Amino acid sequence: MTANAATGYSFGSLHDELDALLITQDERTARSHYFAALRRRGLAGAVFFHANQVSARRETKVNALWDVDFSGELDGESPSGVLSTALEKIPQWLASWILSRTKPFWFFRYARFILFSARLIVDSSSPPGKRQLADFVLTPYINGTDRIYVLSCLHEHATHELVRELSTLSLAYAACAVAELRTRGLIDPSRPEPIRISSRQLECLQWLAAGKTLREIATITGMSYANVRYHLERAKSDNGYTTTQQLLVHAAQSHNLSPFGPDLLAHV
Repeated sequence: MTANAATGYSFGSLHDELDALLITQDERTARSHYFAALRRRGLAGAVFFHANQVSARRETKVNALWDVDFSGELDGESPSGVLSTALEKIPQWLASWILSRTKPFWFFRYARFILFSARLIVDSSSPPGKRQLADFVLTPYINGTDRIYVLSCLHEHATHELVRELSTLSLAYAACAVAELRTRGLIDPSRPEPIRISSRQLECLQWLAAGKTLREIATITGMSYANVRYHLERAKSDNGYTTTQQLLVHAAQSHNLSPFGPDLLAHV
């Protein structure tokens, strides 16, 4: 377990990082934890933004809420600048498709299907004489009518495990940040509908937050593997989510779920 001087928090795993984000009450502290997690993963930079489509012209308007150059190798071109340049150069239909996705978009995974546009994106993100950005992970956070995103920029190709961790951390940070964004009038001030969840669904999510697999949850709760999957899929459907990560973040906010698990939480 390592200590981070900037945040004063000790991290031993992804679950420790998630715990720090989920229990944080203010956006500034959550951002500090989040930046520390991104630095540990060697990211080149990141941008947190809000996007909407100008319907009359079918153009996408991007409003950067913050951006950061972790590597110092973007040569004055901020991650939000990289994003804007890329969106301007690729076809509008592709930009709209990427930003309309409800699941994380992993650039390297899709690059072979959009060869010409992929080349444009890579070229537009490469300051002369500096390291080329090789990969991006775009994580959407859907909050009512608002669509908020975290774009993670990398100098190397991401792995499946890194994409999973980045999307999970990004969703946890975004969930913490939306309250302050509402207060500042940067997103729709109305709150999302309360999560609709049964006691069995909540039990599954409590153990999922603690890092248990579906088979481990089945053993712990006495349910079958198929039953655990059914409860999670039903909870996603009832709440309009397409990924378990989005559902888990909403449930963690509403029910104070902890990576320690329901049995250990009472002793912490």
